[in-house]
Amino acid sequence: MKIIFPEPIGVDASSLEKLQQELQTAGYSMEFFKDKPTNDIELLNRIKNAEIVCLSNIPLKKEVLSCCKELKFLNIAFTGTDHIDLNYCKENNIKVSNAAGYSTEAVAELCVGAAISLYRNFLKNHELTKNLEGVSKSPIGFELNAKIVGIVGTGKIGKRTAEIFKAFNCKILGYNRTAKYPEIFEYVDLETLLKNSDIISIHLPLNDDTKGLINADVLSKMKKSAILINAARGNIIDYYYLAEMLNAEKISGAAIDVYEYEPPLQSDHPLLTAKNVLLLPHIGYYTQEAMNKRFEIVRNNLFSYLRGEFINRIV
Repeated sequence: MKIIFPEPIGVDASSLEKLQQELQTAGYSMEFFKDKPTNDIELLNRIKNAEIVCLSNIPLKKEVLSCCKELKFLNIAFTGTDHIDLNYCKENNIKVSNAAGYSTEAVAELCVGAAISLYRNFLKNHELTKNLEGVSKSPIGFELNAKIVGIVGTGKIGKRTAEIFKAFNCKILGYNRTAKYPEIFEYVDLETLLKNSDIISIHLPLNDDTKGLINADVLSKMKKSAILINAARGNIIDYYYLAEMLNAEKISGAAIDVYEYEPPLQSDHPLLTAKNVLLLPHIGYYTQEAMNKRFEIVRNNLFSYLRGEFINRIV
């Protein structure tokens, strides 16, 4: 059985070499690559003869999957799987697992940090200080204390984000299909959340129901003083209208870590010229602690599958 890691998954080579040795001892062949494939052809050349593929957030399209005739199991080192053609996998009996939960703390901390950065004008003040300016040129900041935080999507990451904001004495509103954690959130409809929140943090999965959910009509209901944070999925928000709102100063600011596609951004992306926006290159999940957790989940998924079991199943 051939097992391929076609891209790095955030741990050092020694960890992968140890896993490789374990698998070889058990009678399996494993190969790993130290760089990302630059295109679909290179990706296909790496995985086309594999029975098991372990990868993180490289898009895996039907056109590539259809050429992988030996493929039986996709071990996804990521929480979201919207970059994988799951319909093709279902139709062709390719099993899929994910690594849900590995980045909960990392993403939650990033969202709270982004809110503080926007409120205290870190980027602006950094530039002022480098330009030998003092506090007289600095815009006044704001405190998290007693602010109303609206969490859109109250799963594990949304819950953890709310818990951290609560430590700053924030009031927490929640919007979700089900009221999972009534002890943490005051659950309200989306319009009520938008109209009342000082800080709005998006924590929804991307699916048919959430794609484009935060559109122009929804965004227009935000308070002028509010800030928006998105470390979930880019296609949930209409970024063109968000950029218009920021430039017209109809909302106070935004921090964005996810986009319609993986960075680097194209030079004409509307957020690149928007006012008071903090743009990050999809790093919410990217801490050493999260990478170590993720590798352990991927390893457990792999050995469970080889034992004839199946954990963390998506398909």
